[in-house]
Amino acid sequence: MGNELKKTKKAFRMPHVYLILFTLLVIVTVLTYIIPAGTYDFVEVNGKNVIDADTFHYIAQTPVGLWDMILAIPQACVNNAMIIMCVFLISGAINVINKTEALDATIGKFAYSVKNRANIAVPLVMLPFVVLGMMGITEPANVAFIPLGLMIGFALGGDAIVGTSIILFGLSAGFTLAPFGTPTTANAQMIAGIPMYSGWQLRVIAAIVYWLVNSALIVSYLKKVRTDPLKSYCVNDPDVVKSYGDVQGVELTKRRLAVFIIFAVMFGIVVWSVFVGLCNFQFVSCVFFVGGIISGIVFGYSPNKICEYLAEGFAQIAFGALMIGFAGAISLVMTNGNIIHTCVHAAASVIGNLPPALTAIGMNILNIFVNFFIISGSGQAFVVMPIMSPLARIVGVTQQTAILSYQLGDGLTNFIYPQSSVLMAGLSVGRISWADWAKFAGKFIVIQTVIGWAFIIIATLTGYGAALG
Repeated sequence: MGNELKKTKKAFRMPHVYLILFTLLVIVTVLTYIIPAGTYDFVEVNGKNVIDADTFHYIAQTPVGLWDMILAIPQACVNNAMIIMCVFLISGAINVINKTEALDATIGKFAYSVKNRANIAVPLVMLPFVVLGMMGITEPANVAFIPLGLMIGFALGGDAIVGTSIILFGLSAGFTLAPFGTPTTANAQMIAGIPMYSGWQLRVIAAIVYWLVNSALIVSYLKKVRTDPLKSYCVNDPDVVKSYGDVQGVELTKRRLAVFIIFAVMFGIVVWSVFVGLCNFQFVSCVFFVGGIISGIVFGYSPNKICEYLAEGFAQIAFGALMIGFAGAISLVMTNGNIIHTCVHAAASVIGNLPPALTAIGMNILNIFVNFFIISGSGQAFVVMPIMSPLARIVGVTQQTAILSYQLGDGLTNFIYPQSSVLMAGLSVGRISWADWAKFAGKFIVIQTVIGWAFIIIATLTGYGAALG
């Protein structure tokens, strides 16, 4: 019976992730020949360039040729080189630390001890990442903390998807409406001309709702995998399906305790860097790289053995790290083909004729669409908010509601779109294929989107932020 189930699983296996990404790349390249090229003019607002909503105009077609499409792949790797290097260095360092089994003897044992209380353990582990997300922090926090999530997910009896989702969907719960986030909330409110971080109360409530819903969905999946490992979405990948059932057999020696302390200090430095404004990919990768080397030395590894384990970690992450650059080629082709502004202009023209509540939801759908083209939250704000802000005034939707619609379109899809560096970096560290992740996360995004629409309708009916515009 088990073999039959396994065969059934294999029959429905999705195409290789590189094939999916290359197919998307070909599609958007073809679209540069079909969709008319167009652009908006830019104006400076408070020292930043934003589009002038009244200046859209068509330009000469700039289709991307086949060779230029291929060239976009290495160029996108160059554009995302810092993220890729961060993933490599962190993976190498974590591999050194994992070889010591220090995390198994500490975090693993603790998580295993609360294995039967996943309803409490999962939301508690997620909570700090919800807070980080509320501050607008997802990169590079997702890369830095996923090794911790993996350890906890495995010890709870889950697979790599459990541990990775604890971190990613914890960040997503807070970041989706980021009550105190600068890249999305503050920039959008600046463009709309309302006070920075105003309306935070509703956004905090939404973050709490998303936190609880995401926790429940992850716990449900965890219990399903523990009952039947064949129900794991990554069951066909032996590199990511692991069991920590024997974690209690790992002895906590003085050397392992010392390595764990180094590991804890590493995370403490990353958290500190967030609050003092030093947190970036370069800083985080160097913290982990140095920490990994020190851990190897403290544990008693020879220099050659440390280098061997670093190289092993680099090799293990190569497949996922290169996906980051490969996925970035999609956005690069659309930018070079000058079709992004045309698509935004066409979609905005349609939703402007709907009733207020439907217009607000239409704005959200527009941003879900735009986020496929412009995966950067701040970049998207400077493209769509100059259009949505005046549109909201015309149809009777408040500026705060328009910003909600923009944020919900940006924040949620960042955790499913394959060209999202936030997502691909996280999946690279978790060594999860995008195809497996999409099967798992798809229902999350659908449920979260429906919840978002409920908040948009509430905001529209209550005149959310009406006193501000």
